[in-house]
Amino acid sequence: MGSGKTSLWCHLRFPATSASSAAPRTQTSMAINAAHMDEGRAYLVDVPGHQKFRFDRDTQLKAARAVVFVVDSVQVARDIRATAETLYDVLANASVQENECPVLVLCNKQDDALALPNVRVKEMLEEEIDGLRGSRQAGLDSLQDTAD
Repeated sequence: MGSGKTSLWCHLRFPATSASSAAPRTQTSMAINAAHMDEGRAYLVDVPGHQKFRFDRDTQLKAARAVVFVVDSVQVARDIRATAETLYDVLANASVQENECPVLVLCNKQDDALALPNVRVKEMLEEEIDGLRGSRQAGLDSLQDTAD
């Protein structure tokens, strides 16, 4: 939440706005933003990052041809667990896997003096996802043991 997904969506949806130095004014999304672009050849969807939109995210992933996962480079260290869990869920999503859907991780807010470099964000996410993979596998293994 607050990573800049809606702002990015606005820049892509309304390119004339992007030419100005001022970013479009946005607020925390309480609903999905979606629009056809490029004469209908593309459908751009902005799904809010809050967990209550998880079902909506998974529904949108079924039809996705590409995913841009936006990370707040300033807040990522504080929110690393939740960010990594959400990214893991996207990467492990059955539709993303079946469709071999490319996922781009976009490190937003790089112009902020407190932003972590994208290389550091990548390292942190990889480390946290490795830990998640291990703990989730251990959970599955323990379920298998109780079923036997």
